[in-house]
Amino acid sequence: MRMTTKKLLSALFLLFLGIFQLSLVSFAQPALATEDLLKTQEGFQGNEIQSAFGKDKPDDIRYTVVRVIMITITVIGVIFVVLLVLAGFKYMTAAGNEEKVKDAVKQITQASIGLFIILSAWSISYFILTRIRAAISGTNL
Repeated sequence: MRMTTKKLLSALFLLFLGIFQLSLVSFAQPALATEDLLKTQEGFQGNEIQSAFGKDKPDDIRYTVVRVIMITITVIGVIFVVLLVLAGFKYMTAAGNEEKVKDAVKQITQASIGLFIILSAWSISYFILTRIRAAISGTNL
């Protein structure tokens, strides 16, 4: 039973990782080779490029990297919270079986440690990435 659960969790993780990688590739935008190509596109003549992107300029790649890092850490944090809830459910339904209780307590301890590590990583990366974002935009914090 335990090996089946590990295989299932590993398969779900690999599936999630594959879907995440495919989503990164599928949204790639083609590069414009020359400015002439840009001017030949409908809606991009003259100063109409700003209206295509709204009043803001297109995002810098550094902003995109910051968003990807924050989303990744958030998803991993959610996974650890789900593992913590599942281990708590396993503990509550152990019905006094010592082996199940020990296994559930071990899972709760591991999930708590993992959640602490992820929250620490999130806070450190949030601190650093906000400083990077402020340096890019030229604003003071």
